Amino acid sequence: MSISPMNSTHLPEVMKLSEQLGYPINLKLLEARWSKITEKNRHGLFVYEENKNILGWIHLECVEDLIEEDKAEISRCSGPSE
Repeated sequence: MSISPMNSTHLPEVMKLSEQLGYPINLKLLEARWSKITEKNRHGLFVYEENKNILGWIHLECVEDLIEEDKAEISRCSGPSE
């Protein structure tokens, strides 16, 4: 098992996981959003893989705060529903 940065080859499996959880999205739109997000260095997209199968993914976003220290927040986390 491993966690690695999400890349464009992961997107078809990310799309399938999203559909399983009730968030259908077409691949072209997902690719466009992935491209936009990955251009910004305040976001991190990662996949959890086992035997080359994506079992989950996570979207982290760096948040700047007036009162607290900067931090990373989980924007979205997804995995198969069983």
